[in-house]
Amino acid sequence: FYLFSKERDQGRWVMVDSKIWEVLGASQHRMALRWTEEVHRSPHMKVYQRFSQEELLRRSERLFERLVEWLKESMAKQEMGKVFVHLGKERYKENFPLCEVHYAFFLIKRVLWDFLLAENCFSDSLGLYKVMEAMEQLNAFFDLIVFYTIRGYMEEMAQSLVKEKGWDDEEARKYFFPGSFYGATSELFDREKRRHGGLQTER
Repeated sequence: FYLFSKERDQGRWVMVDSKIWEVLGASQHRMALRWTEEVHRSPHMKVYQRFSQEELLRRSERLFERLVEWLKESMAKQEMGKVFVHLGKERYKENFPLCEVHYAFFLIKRVLWDFLLAENCFSDSLGLYKVMEAMEQLNAFFDLIVFYTIRGYMEEMAQSLVKEKGWDDEEARKYFFPGSFYGATSELFDREKRRHGGLQTER
């Protein structure tokens, strides 16, 4: 039993255990409903709570569907990065606090774990080592999608400040350090220079 294969070191995540896939595939709608319930109960989800139940359910179902699909099949880190960088950009545009976006992922992971435990996916027959390995790999997967989401959020924030506040790259680099974005920092400011003029980037 392996939740993900060792190909993760080569830049791919591969889910290979059939029981876990079957549970997740059959529980997407119920997990989405549970997540919306958690959102409504949480004092940390103020922006999400402004959305209708239908919109929350639509968003959560789409995310759980993607997660299950990606966990079932192989997924390149680059592909995963692009998708969640885009998600981070969208959450910034929707005026979500970054901490709330992170907490939404926490609730998603907690709901997913509750369903796996309820279905006895981690039975005693697997052995403690295998259970711990599965937990490690799933946690690593969520940590990585959070990482890319934060990068997308910060990149969109930087672009907004350059465009709306007239920051030059010297001002922006005081607050956004190398490695903050999915692309190179210089590439970001080059794009904004071409759009708005006046930015000078170091090579």
